[in-house]
Order: sequence, then C-alpha cells, then structure tokens
Amino acid sequence: MFSRVWTLVVACLLTAPFLLASSDEYIFTLNDMAVSSPSGALGSMVSTVGGDTSMLELKERKATHCSAAGTSSPMDQAQECYRSIEGKVIKISAPTLTLLCPTFNGYFFSAVTDGISVNHEGPVTIQANFFYAEKDVSISGQSISLQGVFCASKAGKITLKAPEGCPGWLRGLSFERAPGERPFDMMFQGCVSFNPPAIENLVVVGASKVTFEVQRLG
Repeated sequence: MFSRVWTLVVACLLTAPFLLASSDEYIFTLNDMAVSSPSGALGSMVSTVGGDTSMLELKERKATHCSAAGTSSPMDQAQECYRSIEGKVIKISAPTLTLLCPTFNGYFFSAVTDGISVNHEGPVTIQANFFYAEKDVSISGQSISLQGVFCASKAGKITLKAPEGCPGWLRGLSFERAPGERPFDMMFQGCVSFNPPAIENLVVVGASKVTFEVQRLG
C-alpha cells in the first residue's frame, strides 16, 4: 500500500540529482528544479511553456518540459491528421470505457453531459481516436502509447493517469488547453509509463500547461 500523498516543495539546485533520499523524502527534478515531498497532502507541480505545443520526457527521475519546435508547424500537422481520419472512425456515445484488449483504435467517443474515463490495468495502445466530453477526459493504464489521439473538454482537463494499485511515484499528468481556435483541444503522440515511471518523446499539440501528480514511496 502507498503511504499518504505528500505536498511538494520546490527548490532550486545547483546540480540536478534524482534520488530517493530516505523513507520520508522523495526528490526528482523538473527542468532542473528540485521537487521534494517532506510532508503534507496532495503532491503536484505545474509547468508551463510559451506556445501551444509541448514536449515531455522523463528518464530515471529527471523530467523536462519544453516547447516543441521544428521546420513545419506541429499544429498544422495535427489539424491535417485530424481532417484525414475524422470521417473514418466509428462514433460512439460512452462516458466510461473499460478496455478488454490492449489495443483500442479507430473510435470517436463523446459524452454529452459528462466526462469520459478510459481504464485499463495493463499496457494500452490508442491510435487515431477521438475523446470529446463536456467535463474531464481521463485515460489510465500501466503504460499508455498514444498515436494521433485527439481530446477535447468543454469544462475540464485532459489527464493521463496510473490505474488503481499501480506502483510508482508518478500518479498522473493533467493538461490544460492553450489559447487558439481549433476543432480539438489537444493531440497526443508518444508514450507514458507509470510502472516504472517514464515519458518518451510525448508531444502534446494544443497544451501549454501540465501538472505532474506525484506520490512519495514509503
């Protein structure tokens, strides 16, 4: 069982160590800022970037969050991808989805009055899917591989999170919409693992703010 969640205290370090300091203190780094959890309740840290396209990586206990830049616009590429698959997916109204297989592709899910929750206990791959909700959109899995996944929420957040009982200090990533007009809030491309915690080239088009939710191991 996990011990209770701890409040994060942010402090600058001259170097960027990442270690489990003791049973009472966990430290990892985000963009060379130390994040520790000595005491308290919910642990979270917010990171923002200038722009509408974010890239996240997490290796060992060192996390980076920056604006994704390239020769062509990631937003233009995302909108082109959206248009190319929009009419090819199967449309379903289903606020809660419990995946029975590890691959879940080619669907347009909508929740007219509620949020959407996608749950899988093990690894899951989602490709060319749409999740549109009035409230929060939540996708959980031990590891989540996303390829051309579009999400929108009129009054909530988009969250990737660990399933119940999954070990590891990283519990979730919550994204908030960047300003601008587009047919979707965010497009996700990349991999997130909660056991062990890792993020591999996760590009999020349409988001400029992410909240890391963490839990001390004890």
